Amino acid sequence: MRVLRGNDPRLDTLSAIVARAAIDPESWQDVIAGLGQIFPGVRIQFWGASSLVDETPVSLTHGYEDSFVQEFVDHYRFINPWWDASLRQVGGRTYHKSELVDETEVERTEFYNDWTRPQDDTIAGGGQFILRDRERTYWLGGAVPRRHRDRMELDFLRVISALAPAMRHALQVNREVLGLRAELTATRLGLDTNGAAVLLLDADRRVMNTNREAADLLDKGHHVMLSPRGQVTAESLAARASLERMGATRRPGIERIMSFARGEIRMMHLVRLTADQAEGLKVLPTALSQVPAKILVIAPSQAMSEQSSPLTTEHGLTPAEVEVVMLLASGLTPQEIAEQRRASVHTVRNQIKSALGKTGLRRQSELAVLGVSQRRL
Repeated sequence: MRVLRGNDPRLDTLSAIVARAAIDPESWQDVIAGLGQIFPGVRIQFWGASSLVDETPVSLTHGYEDSFVQEFVDHYRFINPWWDASLRQVGGRTYHKSELVDETEVERTEFYNDWTRPQDDTIAGGGQFILRDRERTYWLGGAVPRRHRDRMELDFLRVISALAPAMRHALQVNREVLGLRAELTATRLGLDTNGAAVLLLDADRRVMNTNREAADLLDKGHHVMLSPRGQVTAESLAARASLERMGATRRPGIERIMSFARGEIRMMHLVRLTADQAEGLKVLPTALSQVPAKILVIAPSQAMSEQSSPLTTEHGLTPAEVEVVMLLASGLTPQEIAEQRRASVHTVRNQIKSALGKTGLRRQSELAVLGVSQRRL
């Protein structure tokens, strides 16, 4: 068996490909193909999953026949005996598959007999969680044929272990590249991203990438939070209703949402991407299992007392009256608004009456229409 050394030319070659993948994420396929060339017969898989999205990850693979990959996607991924055990492991350590689940147990499973054994009995091998943080998990591993276990398994795992630091760095660069692309896309559409929270979302409003400001808001559940299904939603009831309604349509465009929460105002802009814009944000490996569809830009906070709303500057509405109007625009009744704002219905009705007087309108429904008009650019 060949033992990996610090000056191993195999590692030099793979490290160069990883460095290229940091700048050109499409090159991750070349990384696993390079591993496959060094270890012929080993099935390589590199997958990424979001801890913010409840779904089975999708992999980049090398060495698997297409029919077996499709069978895995359709059925065998749900009964993979190594899957649950692998999720209990820590990042940064290399694991043999035999450490995760006893082989005698594996050999009694449908997964092994109908999917693993027909592929040259690839029961050996292992891998490493290259990166595990609060948002994402990346695994690089390989399935080694039983007959090559003594010759390949340990060497393969040593190569992965030696390559892991460079891969972690490249993944972080990928994340930064994706964040910059998302911010650049928003900037080109006329949005100010300076100091803003920027979230890249898929079609179901699930997180693909966040900058530091957005991650901080999500952690605190302030203005934006995650629903039980992993979808981004708003803290305030009015902004939540607007975000869900505006996010439901797939037509490209920009929508404006005013969020009132915990004594501050934040203006949100929801960008629904065109096909070309989305294509430019399909940065692997982040996009292994998600397709970009929306960008949510949340401007820096403003105190409720600041004259930030057009309803304030043009009509003289107080921040509280502006919030009531925007809640009306989201379809809430005065009773629901009172519950949302923890105020009496009498107070809310007085604020509606005051807003009608200041705007020159006569009906509550007209106030709601005015509020809707403030959400669009």
